[in-house]
Amino acid sequence: MDAVEVHHRGSVIISSRIGSRYVSRCTSQRGSVTWLHCGGGNLQLHIILLSMSLRSNQLIALAAAVAAATIAAVGIGVALAPSRQASSGTSSLNSVSVDDDLHIDPSDVPSFTPSFHPTFVPSPAPSVQPTNLPSAIPSMWPTTTPPAPSDAPSSSPTRQPIDPNFYFRLRMHWELEYMWQEETTERQWCLACVRCDPISTTEFGPQDGCVDDEPDVADCYVNDQLWLNNCGDNVGNAEFRIVPGADVGLGDQLQVKDTDLCVELTGTRLMVLGICNATDTAQKWTGFDLTAPFDWSPSGRDEQCVTQHHHPKAYEVIYAETCYLAWLYNTALWEAI
Repeated sequence: MDAVEVHHRGSVIISSRIGSRYVSRCTSQRGSVTWLHCGGGNLQLHIILLSMSLRSNQLIALAAAVAAATIAAVGIGVALAPSRQASSGTSSLNSVSVDDDLHIDPSDVPSFTPSFHPTFVPSPAPSVQPTNLPSAIPSMWPTTTPPAPSDAPSSSPTRQPIDPNFYFRLRMHWELEYMWQEETTERQWCLACVRCDPISTTEFGPQDGCVDDEPDVADCYVNDQLWLNNCGDNVGNAEFRIVPGADVGLGDQLQVKDTDLCVELTGTRLMVLGICNATDTAQKWTGFDLTAPFDWSPSGRDEQCVTQHHHPKAYEVIYAETCYLAWLYNTALWEAI
């Protein structure tokens, strides 16, 4: 232990340094004794607490003197450190006389005095083993049994079943907002067979070589074409049935009732009647629906729709036009009646 004795106006202050703590004992003229302990090597805190303890303007200067004495104690302790190692158990007392006008510049007092021991206890050494156990080794098999795969998709799209024994007429679909030939009047146009020479897409049938020798009879022949006819009295209009194809994706055949004639594509857009052949892709058509209006197209030509030229009127021949124009003129849809 190192100590410093300070005399100030009849008071005696002994400031001692024990390890990293400071202890001051003050004996005043009135015989009062005040003990103040301050640990951690903080001289500023030691001075402040001592001043608060004495509670006197006069003794604040005395607290400053204690600070000086404590600093001296620290210095003496450092100087005597080698000798203490040689002779253990030896304590020293040094006497210091302090003037009344003692003044210590705050800058002369260090903010912190290094302690001989660390302030905080160091954390324990890291463990050799990890804190958390690693996750289990992944299994080679899934945790839960995966659900069974759904049935393999079919190669053909699902559609409503078609009754091959159901016969119908084909009528061009009409709606209230349609304005054909600049009229809002409902028109009912069905298909009838006609002989055209040459085969064409004419919108002026009789004027362009299209003749129906018996307009009141539903008679159809090889290489006939189909044109628009009034559905009202059902005179001369053809009836059809759908012959489902083996592969739905490739389309179905449209056969004329009581004949061996099917509608087929000739060239890129002309349509005629030919002898039915289930393997002839030119006779395959897609889009048929017997329950709702539908547009129909040649197999593999979804960009084309069966229609006629511009707004419909009697004796216009049907053919495979671009779907864009068919929808533009509201003539793409048909219905089975």
